[in-house]
Amino acid sequence: MLIGEDSVDFEVTLTDINLSDHIVMLVVRHVPPAMPEVKTVADWMRAPVGDTQNNWVQVSKTSDGKYAAAIGKETFDVQNSGKSGERNDSVSYHR
Repeated sequence: MLIGEDSVDFEVTLTDINLSDHIVMLVVRHVPPAMPEVKTVADWMRAPVGDTQNNWVQVSKTSDGKYAAAIGKETFDVQNSGKSGERNDSVSYHR
C-alpha cells in the first residue's frame, strides 16, 4: 500500500447507568472531523463522496503495475459496557 490514511474525531455518549449492578454503557462514535487531514493525490479525490468531507483514502499498486485508489467517508461505533473493572466491547464498522 502506498497511501492508507484515515482521520477521525470521537463522540462519546454515556447511554446507560445501572447503579444496582454497577454497570455503565458507553458508545464511542468515530466520525469524520470538520477538516479531515488525509492526502488527496488526485483532483477527483477532493469532492466528498458522502454527506461530509472524505476522511479515508487508500492507494496501492496492483500486480500488473497499475494503481488502485479509493476515498470516502469512514465511521465506526464502539459499544463498551463495564462492571467493576470488567470490559466488554462490540464494534460496528461502516465505510
